[in-house]
Amino acid sequence: MSVLIALGCITGRAFKVYKQNNEFVTKVLSKTFDSEYTHKQRIQELKKVQNLKLVAPRKKIEIYTNLSMVYALNQEYSKMIETGVTSIYMADKEKEYYYSSWNYINLADTFMMLYDYKMAETLIHKALSYEIKNPEEKRWIEETAYIYMADLKSKTGHTSESEAYLKSSMNYVVKPAYDYREMLSKRRIIQARNFWNERDYQSAKNILDGIVEPETKDELIISNVIIPLREMRAKMEIATGDLGKSQQMCDEVLTMQRIRGYSADSLNFLKEITPLYEEKSPAVYGKYSAQILDMYMAVMSQESQLSTDYIFTIYGSKYAKSQEKEARIRLILVVLIIFMVMLTLLILFLQSRKQSITDSLTNAYNRRHFEKVYNNYIRKKVRFAVIMIDVDYFKNVNDNYGHDFGDVVLSRLCRSFNERKSRNAKVFRMGGEEFCILYKCSKMGHAIGLAERLRLAVQEMKWEEDTRVTISVGMAFSGQAEDLYNLADKNLYQSKNSGRNKVTYTC
Repeated sequence: MSVLIALGCITGRAFKVYKQNNEFVTKVLSKTFDSEYTHKQRIQELKKVQNLKLVAPRKKIEIYTNLSMVYALNQEYSKMIETGVTSIYMADKEKEYYYSSWNYINLADTFMMLYDYKMAETLIHKALSYEIKNPEEKRWIEETAYIYMADLKSKTGHTSESEAYLKSSMNYVVKPAYDYREMLSKRRIIQARNFWNERDYQSAKNILDGIVEPETKDELIISNVIIPLREMRAKMEIATGDLGKSQQMCDEVLTMQRIRGYSADSLNFLKEITPLYEEKSPAVYGKYSAQILDMYMAVMSQESQLSTDYIFTIYGSKYAKSQEKEARIRLILVVLIIFMVMLTLLILFLQSRKQSITDSLTNAYNRRHFEKVYNNYIRKKVRFAVIMIDVDYFKNVNDNYGHDFGDVVLSRLCRSFNERKSRNAKVFRMGGEEFCILYKCSKMGHAIGLAERLRLAVQEMKWEEDTRVTISVGMAFSGQAEDLYNLADKNLYQSKNSGRNKVTYTC
């Protein structure tokens, strides 16, 4: 029973920790993109919960997914890819395909920033290959994937393909969706860029003028909508000839990117916009060209590490090894659990068996077990004595002092019998105030000696109530009769009828 209680306590404690951990993770995740935190602070907060053990698998995947996104915002591309791929492996294993797709899209976004459009396109197609059962999650993934493909094709000058993907993305528009305005703005920015690519500057300007810049502190909206919107508006000012305003807007965009540590974004923006100044403003062209050189080595040193093999071989292998370690730990836990269950079942069996053969009040063996042991001794022709014991005037004890005191008397007597008996003797409660001892011994004198020791011990016992307790004993030994129990019982009644507090036996 103590093992069951311990298991219950451990299980209850584990469940409590599990609940607390998941609540803590939810709280941390809800603040991942809060503008009050820097990227490093966000990373520190997510790392606090990254290695928590008792966490729901979906929450664990969310931790790695968000951490991957923050690493991308902080320009730590190798770490972004490591956590992103780890999240994909975890999500695939748990069949959380929404997160698998989401992480592929995040990886694609990173490779687009690093001008690896071929890799980005491969990753987006991979994101679309999963079967996602939840309709809302499926809608979000497919809409986002098509918008990213439209953005990719727009940036690489494939305007018609970009427009086709934008049209496909419109099939998933749901106005009440929490990201409806963000997605709509992103579509319009891509459309404006497509018109820009076709040199239809007026149409591009009309679209940009119709976009209301959202007031938000959400870093994802700032990076995905506000900064791209300002970049396009800066380009439009060059096309319309207002170079001063264009330069002012360019500097504002670069400042926003620098504050957030978006070095790759700054480099990409400068590489796109600097050539536009070459003829119209050589001074600005020279200024931005110098900044490009300063940024290039820092960003490209990270880009050179990134390849398909790097992602899916190195980090795939690393994750596989961690999974092997987890599998070994799980196996050990399963073995321990099985052992604990088997031990518990054994304890329950032993307790059940003990309860079936013992008396609950005195812990002596019960009458049913007496019959089994007695018949076994007879069948095997064991030499033994039957010692019958009855408490004298026990009814008076109950009547005068109550049944609770009577129970105390029976318990103390049984404990006294067990303390003084030989190890070859077994004590049984036959019912009421009657006990029996089966004593395996070779000589009758040994049994007589035991019976007298028990009688004298009871006679000398002190009680809280002002009373005296004695016992009468009847005894029989192997070979004296065919039915030893009956003979011992007759001798017991002779003791009671001849003055009590004595031992009677047949010579």
